[in-house]
Amino acid sequence: MKMKKSNLFCLLVFCCATHFANAQVSTVTMQAKCGDKFEGEFRVQHEQQEIKIPLGAGDILELSIVPLGDYLKIRYQLCDPSGALLVDDYNGMFGNDKKSLEINTGVLSANGAYTIKIRNDSAYNSNDTMVGVYTVYVKCTKRNGQVIEPE
Repeated sequence: MKMKKSNLFCLLVFCCATHFANAQVSTVTMQAKCGDKFEGEFRVQHEQQEIKIPLGAGDILELSIVPLGDYLKIRYQLCDPSGALLVDDYNGMFGNDKKSLEINTGVLSANGAYTIKIRNDSAYNSNDTMVGVYTVYVKCTKRNGQVIEPE
């Protein structure tokens, strides 16, 4: 059976569009503040979640992300208020035996909302992704020396 070139082209376009649509990342955005402790959950594969935290110039952020269970792995990026990438832990928890992510900034230079982008997929293997629950702990040392810890 012969297939017309136009039908073959349409089939090829449909297959590629389906592949790329399935590879898209959904994004969930959460607001947090110094001293917060809260749970998050990845409900789908290839999900990106953003945690926005207002901070001031001179502040220091210490953030812990602890997955529940043995299978959820997370990687992250930290962006300043302008969106510039400060830390790119592209490998995250993939390929190592860390149980949690620890994000410790130096002294921050700008006022505004800093964004932590976390993902539940591997940079190396698109099939290496899991759903699951994690806990976030936000500790800050303010410019004046005040330490705000999660309760």
